[in-house]
Amino acid sequence: MSKAAPKVILYVASSVDGYIARPDGAVDWLEPAPEPAPEPAEEAGEDYGYREFIAGVGVVLMGRITYEQILSFGVDYPYPDAAGYVFSRTRAGEQDDNVRFVDVGDIAGLVARLRAEQDKNLWLVGGGQLVREFLRLDLIDRIETIYPADNPGRRHTLIPAGYADAKPDLNQLSVLRHRPGAVNLPESR
Repeated sequence: MSKAAPKVILYVASSVDGYIARPDGAVDWLEPAPEPAPEPAEEAGEDYGYREFIAGVGVVLMGRITYEQILSFGVDYPYPDAAGYVFSRTRAGEQDDNVRFVDVGDIAGLVARLRAEQDKNLWLVGGGQLVREFLRLDLIDRIETIYPADNPGRRHTLIPAGYADAKPDLNQLSVLRHRPGAVNLPESR
């Protein structure tokens, strides 16, 4: 029996009306990213399923602006156990202590290569421009959206304008309830 191919998963927090950031890109409306909760999770607070999710991730993919925003939070790089790739028009070919910077020109080729090399899933962290390209290229296998209770007002959309029809054909798997007001709606091919 052959193993299942790694999936590209968009795992993201969104408001219930489909927004992921304020117009200036700020995500201060979100709670701080959850640390994986010690066992049992109920005793330490909710981690929104993050521990289970991140255990299945071998590669993180993100845009340069998202990467720079993560670094601006003043915390250690949060994905040290996964290979990191940052898509950039200005830094392609460079590398730092955390990630490799790759050109946006061959997204499909890189994803195909990483799927062939990996046993674990590929996490599309963001941002919006990169999500748009992955949608256009039909590379997203699963979307897992956490809906926190807070509603931040005007923001950037999860699915950019003009791309609503590009959302992959996914089936809702379940509804996972977290702290009061927060839910996770995983969808997969």
